Amino acid sequence: MKVMYCIMALLGITLQASAWNDTYNSIELTQLYIVGDAVPKGWDLGGAEAMHRIYEGVFEWTGHLLAGKEFKFMNTNDAWQRHIVGTEAGLYVDKDEVYPLRFHSTGSLPEELDMKFHVADTGDYTVYVDLNAMRMKITDVEVSAQWPDRFYITGSAIGGNVVEIPAAADVEHKIVLKLNPGAVRIMDTPAETPHTHYYRPLLEDVDIQFGKGYYAPLYESVGEPVSGWNVTLGGDYALYLDRRSKTYCFQRYRPHKVLYLVGGCCQRAWNYWDEDNCRFYPSPDDPDVMVWKGELRIGWDKSNGNPPEPDKFKILTAQDWSMDTYHPYYADADAVGVSCARVMGGDDIKWTIDQDGYYCLELNTRTETLTGTLLDSYPIMAEPVDTEEVSSTTMTFKGKTIYFNYQGIVVDDGFKGAVIAVSPSGCRKILKR
Repeated sequence: MKVMYCIMALLGITLQASAWNDTYNSIELTQLYIVGDAVPKGWDLGGAEAMHRIYEGVFEWTGHLLAGKEFKFMNTNDAWQRHIVGTEAGLYVDKDEVYPLRFHSTGSLPEELDMKFHVADTGDYTVYVDLNAMRMKITDVEVSAQWPDRFYITGSAIGGNVVEIPAAADVEHKIVLKLNPGAVRIMDTPAETPHTHYYRPLLEDVDIQFGKGYYAPLYESVGEPVSGWNVTLGGDYALYLDRRSKTYCFQRYRPHKVLYLVGGCCQRAWNYWDEDNCRFYPSPDDPDVMVWKGELRIGWDKSNGNPPEPDKFKILTAQDWSMDTYHPYYADADAVGVSCARVMGGDDIKWTIDQDGYYCLELNTRTETLTGTLLDSYPIMAEPVDTEEVSSTTMTFKGKTIYFNYQGIVVDDGFKGAVIAVSPSGCRKILKR
């Protein structure tokens, strides 16, 4: 509810019961488009400008509006249906005033219901729409920040210390910090001076959990320190600053209990339900480090033909394609060595292997780095060893573990390499070093 009150404060409204009508449930809260001859893209629905989502159902757009021309909002850019318009015809909106909206799901909206908005003066504006409360307002342009090469975070939540926010692959800046209840602010100098540039959210003193992990624009102030973010609930938080979109995101950080490896080089390719060979588990030495060890083969699973992207993999945070995914910053990053990983934003690109072998993958989820090691490379047999037949020999050895190479031949304890370990409890592939 606190987040909703922040949204309501942004639009200067009190939520009314009339906003929650039968048609509300048809509204898509993740997308909104602005159209009309008042905006640069005009009535081109397919090319309409998407408004930036601040929070689920809350959007902003900054751009040029022509005086006396019309504009309205569409909840989709696929077809002329799901219109979001005003409540009176020919309405000229004033800056900083709040106006109610209506939603019409029909594909053929009668002219008397198609109530569009106008501005009296041509200029640049910022437009806010809250689909939760069905309200809209326009303001003078809120100018987003110009970005420096370095960022620093300070404030009472980190004991007044100043910490640099490291850059990652020239794409973003990110850090995980332990924050106590208090406040934080972001700046471009390691010490505060009259020339320091400060970077702030749109709302003053907004809690860092506002938006639940969504990206939002940053705004810039110079000279006097500004209110940044409040920290109500202490704990570990990840901060991401995206250089391309000039946006930020705070997200609660917790170590993972399990991650999932998927890819064309995995035993069951893109099947994340592979219980045998796809799970990362926390390192016993560091709960922030997730570890996977096993075989990777180029195009391993050919049960349905060659798998897509046979030499690639990525890492899922859950057995669900819609959840967060770890991937590299650049396409075809080498799986061997140390590379930067990212879980926020970016394209669906993967790591690549260049040979079959036994690998160790260590993902540090606090620093978001992947360390890949090729432990051993060896020829892969076309057919697996018949482990049931091999395991029958254990009856002879009275509980002793016996090691077989991939040709089914017993090897001594000093053998180094990939083997099948057979004991009364079962068979498993291991790497003897």
